[in-house]
Amino acid sequence: MSNATEALPSWLEWLSRLFAPKADVDAGDPLQFSSYLPYRGWDEEAQLFILGNQVGFCLELAPQSGSDQSMADILEGLMHNWPVGTGIQFHLFGTPHIYRRLTQYANMRLADPDIKERSDREGRPVRNENIYRKLARRRVEHLSRAAHQSLTRGNIYMLRDYRLVVSVTAPIRFNERARIGEFLNARAGMETTLRAAGFPSRVWDASDLVNWCADFANPHRLHTELPLLNYDEGRLLNAQVVDFDTVQLEHNRGIRFTNTRHDDLTVEMRAYAVKGYPERFSLARMGALIGDLTQSSLQYPCPFLLTMGVYFPDPSGTKAMVMMNQARATQNAVSKMAPLMPDSQDKKADWDEALRVVDGGGGLVKAYHTLLLFPEEEYASTAEKAAESIWRDQGFQLCHMTHIHRTILLASLPMTLHGDMQKLLTRFKLPSTKSYENVVSLAPMIGEWRGTPTPMLIMGGRRGQLTALDFYDNPEGNYSVAIIGTPGSGKSVLLNEIAWSYLGAGAKVWQLDLGKSFQKLAEKTGGHFVDIHAGSGHCVNPFTHVVDFSDDFAMLQAVVAKMASPFADLEAFQYQAIGTVITRIWNEKGRDTTITDIRDVFAKGCLNEGEPEDARIRDLSVMLSPYSAGGAYGEFFDGPANVQFDNDHLVIELESLKRSPALHRVIMMVLLFRITSEMYFNRNRKKLLMIDELKQQLGNAGDSTLVLIIEEAARRARKYGGSLITATHMVEDYHASEALHTAFALSDYIIVLRQRRESIEKLAQEGKLHMDEGRKRLLSSLRMEKGAYAEAYLYSTMGEGIVRLIIDPFSLLMFSNRHEDNAPIDELRAQGHSLDEAIEILLERRGGRAA
Repeated sequence: MSNATEALPSWLEWLSRLFAPKADVDAGDPLQFSSYLPYRGWDEEAQLFILGNQVGFCLELAPQSGSDQSMADILEGLMHNWPVGTGIQFHLFGTPHIYRRLTQYANMRLADPDIKERSDREGRPVRNENIYRKLARRRVEHLSRAAHQSLTRGNIYMLRDYRLVVSVTAPIRFNERARIGEFLNARAGMETTLRAAGFPSRVWDASDLVNWCADFANPHRLHTELPLLNYDEGRLLNAQVVDFDTVQLEHNRGIRFTNTRHDDLTVEMRAYAVKGYPERFSLARMGALIGDLTQSSLQYPCPFLLTMGVYFPDPSGTKAMVMMNQARATQNAVSKMAPLMPDSQDKKADWDEALRVVDGGGGLVKAYHTLLLFPEEEYASTAEKAAESIWRDQGFQLCHMTHIHRTILLASLPMTLHGDMQKLLTRFKLPSTKSYENVVSLAPMIGEWRGTPTPMLIMGGRRGQLTALDFYDNPEGNYSVAIIGTPGSGKSVLLNEIAWSYLGAGAKVWQLDLGKSFQKLAEKTGGHFVDIHAGSGHCVNPFTHVVDFSDDFAMLQAVVAKMASPFADLEAFQYQAIGTVITRIWNEKGRDTTITDIRDVFAKGCLNEGEPEDARIRDLSVMLSPYSAGGAYGEFFDGPANVQFDNDHLVIELESLKRSPALHRVIMMVLLFRITSEMYFNRNRKKLLMIDELKQQLGNAGDSTLVLIIEEAARRARKYGGSLITATHMVEDYHASEALHTAFALSDYIIVLRQRRESIEKLAQEGKLHMDEGRKRLLSSLRMEKGAYAEAYLYSTMGEGIVRLIIDPFSLLMFSNRHEDNAPIDELRAQGHSLDEAIEILLERRGGRAA
């Protein structure tokens, strides 16, 4: 074998050998195929790949979820300062390799406290058996399956990860140190430009290249989960890419790959190139080539690789070529034959523009686009039709490349676009002339939003991108969330999903509910379910658990004021009087203070002995009587508070209080006060306070006291590292009162599930939620696929986009609050089955599906 710096044979020479008769070269021999790859060596110090008489590098970056003209203008800088003959390739890979990310998600769940002890006893690693790990395993299994087969019965929906790589190769020998230095400076400039455009990058090492190329040389790896390959410094790079037992068989439609270790798996490769481009296009629209955002039928049913190659011909020759073609096009456009050549005017316009660019000092490049599909054999035809429809819908003419499949495969791999490949592609008439501006507009750099860095929750984008979400990833703002969803949109399921995900990672979760949506979850997690109603014996005296009176004073004053005047603000004198009295009694009795004590002081008609009686003071006594001993609501406030808050999962059900709005509102305020005080004791843990049906819980009347309570709850949550999560049915609900709007305004995350079209239109007109036309269309298109997913639009300071909440069937039944799910589960439990058993029996009846 040649050493790392030895020049490769002519690419035209080995390509001719590649397609020679079988007697000369066995085209299916993987050893032969590996020799066609240009990769020879890796220099760790310079972080460059040695490609015979060429050098190259690869940068991996996260695809953006959208773009604007500013981004495109910045990216145009990528086309400058490269030597003649340089090849740049942009590779966008829709990979099914999501298992490692899912494993990270599962490993965030708490381990069993005795896991080490059990492993030592068994002499091998054993599984965690706690509920969170069990649920996580179900979810990982469900989502892993979705990487290889559609989640939905009708249209295709598969999960994947979009990876974006920019590779560069230049005609520089590795021993040309001065030119190598210039090349490294050009790489640093490319990294700076990419970072300025919103694409932070990392430089690939040899293992990255080997693993990337191995997926396409051995595509059975795309349909199975195999360990990552490690770079072996003692072997040439190209020899490490192809498995010895991978067999290729070329036919007129593509290449058929088999592998002796996977006898039941045959993978087809289909190769395409773009023959015709739309008249106008933009970088923002390139995202549509990974699947249509609004048409669920236009999606890829298999792994795919989209590549754009760009190379830089000699500028002097380019200018001469442009001038010649422009003159010829002008002549044809005015000739007598012009009426018989309908495209003559278009060609003239194109070459006029090219000449303008060249005369203006701009640059022209040669560019091509390829698409590789890797379906299992039986789905090859479906994959072809889907790909052709996706590209045709965007105005591209996609051409199936017969008989030169390996050439297209090689031209789609990183760092293969050097001089001989450029000549070969020109011979096949694949590249076309583009300006820097045009070629940037056609770069495959747009994917889907990947979410936040930490996979506390796992969702999916409409085009399948596995999406992570952790509210605590927000580096600058708060962790609070506003959730909006009509009945049946998946709101309750989402709230359950958030709760169990954070509980499983060691967080403390409080949920204030109407309708027992979280009762099953509390039972499953070993949580504490408290149903507050008349005669329940629950007391919520706000003074019992005061932490710091000076810090809690504002909340205590607001709570007592709300008892005195549930539906209107008190006058300033009375409000201040309440503050004076609770301070005085606190100094005397501390945590033993009750509302009865406060009422009794006001019953005197004055705050200090010897002062004349004031009707406003005596009125407060009467107003507080319902909440004092002997009053209608006294049982909830007279005596020490007895609702236990020590469980990591506390669900408080308030449905029974809806018939007493004044009491309901006061207890809500006390609970907000108490829970945010509890956050003080758990500073080193994540803490979530979740309030469902917020509008019903707080009411929609204007109330400055409620505003103060909400603001104070949000302030405390932020101060003590907590997250305030509120949920309601419609966006308008958050604007029904100042208190509700405050909860909305203080949320850095907004999750909008399905909304009525009328509601969205009204919001757009009133400007209550900022929406351009594009966002309004997306919100109107949110939908639910029964038993598969529910869609939501997620806004955050870190990004935004449509996400799909994908729940495994077992968890979906556990989280469901639908009567058709709960009724049979309740019936089975009445027969003596546990919750788990009831869910499993119902799943079996439904053929393994939740719905």
